[in-house]
Amino acid sequence: IDLTFEVTIQGPDNGWVMEAANLPILVNTPSADGAARSFFEIKEGGALTLKNVLFSGMNNNGEVAGTFVANTGGSKMIVDNCVFTDWQDFALRNLYKGDSISITNTVFINGLRLRNSPWGGFPLRMDVACDNVLLENNSVVNSGRLIANSGPFNNATVHELHNTYLNQTVAGHEQRANEFITANNIFYNFHFLGYKTEFHSSPNN
Repeated sequence: IDLTFEVTIQGPDNGWVMEAANLPILVNTPSADGAARSFFEIKEGGALTLKNVLFSGMNNNGEVAGTFVANTGGSKMIVDNCVFTDWQDFALRNLYKGDSISITNTVFINGLRLRNSPWGGFPLRMDVACDNVLLENNSVVNSGRLIANSGPFNNATVHELHNTYLNQTVAGHEQRANEFITANNIFYNFHFLGYKTEFHSSPNN
């Protein structure tokens, strides 16, 4: 679905999403050729707020969604108290600067990564980062990679607070933020891959 205006999808507030009964579930349908499809693309003029809902990327033919939400021209993504389960590429992907990204109290389960690939299974990838990013009180279970900010260099202010990461398989975080504050997070069975600075530093330094 292409979004060119502000949209809010909100289920009933029955407390924390993992303990809520009768949670609204959004499941996509395969395309005509049977392939899995993305759910939402935020275009110019668009913004998306998601609260108290569960997204399942598993289709009835066994295909798995690539991306739930991609921002290609909108202003913001706000996610609170949601669940995303079963995806291949990026649960959430930001391809346009926009104003803000806020992901809070949300659970990501089963981000898939193809064997021998450095890609796949991201909860969030920012190909272009906005100025302010908040990641707070989230849980990520069984993911490929984790949070990626691929640029521009020295742009975003990222706050990563009180999150839990369990069973992450390749490359971990990728950050090129102006300010990256991470505090009180738990990393368990976490894979970290480091690079020398000459290969992964700001080209202006």
